[in-house]
Amino acid sequence: MKKYDLHKNDFAELHFELKTLEPYFQRNKEKATKPHRHSFFQILWFKERGNHYIDYNVVEHDVNTLFLINKNQVHYFCPDSSNSGYLLHFNDSFISNSSLDLLNRFELSIFNEIDSPNFSLDKKDAKIIDDLTYNLLVELEEKKLNHLQIITHELISLLYYIERIKQNSGSFNRSTKSGFSAVVTFKQAVFENVDKNYGVQDYSELVGSHLKS
Repeated sequence: MKKYDLHKNDFAELHFELKTLEPYFQRNKEKATKPHRHSFFQILWFKERGNHYIDYNVVEHDVNTLFLINKNQVHYFCPDSSNSGYLLHFNDSFISNSSLDLLNRFELSIFNEIDSPNFSLDKKDAKIIDDLTYNLLVELEEKKLNHLQIITHELISLLYYIERIKQNSGSFNRSTKSGFSAVVTFKQAVFENVDKNYGVQDYSELVGSHLKS
């Protein structure tokens, strides 16, 4: 299965991109409509009803639906859907350069692959996310003084807001899920070593070592 990187080993790049989804999909249709994985995080905002393939299932989604794609998570775009909206993708370094604690937080709360990977936005939430997305697009286009710092701040604000929506919906609560971190760590270990012939004992040692560190 094909795996894609974002600005791999190119430290002159921003390691963050925001694209209008439909033209991006049309340019990359041949690759995007086949199952694939990324080494980076991805947020898809579908503004119209349609379908999207994730975790070996085709998910029928409503208007204004977010999909939160973790690193190494399998997905692809369904060619019969309009695929209109926005696409954000970023490497973990884009967040960890500001705060490793924030990266760990969002891996647990947003990109954990245990809760549902998608949810619909109400009109209020859609308006707020639209405003944040617009601000990011302006900064990326104009590249004025301190644009990198502002882009980082806006993305972190967006992630915090998504975390709030998920918690308000009842799909995630950091404080009430005992052992949640261990389960997430185990899943991350499996995906990172998917091409290796590891057994249960190997993963047990990996997860145990991570939790003790």
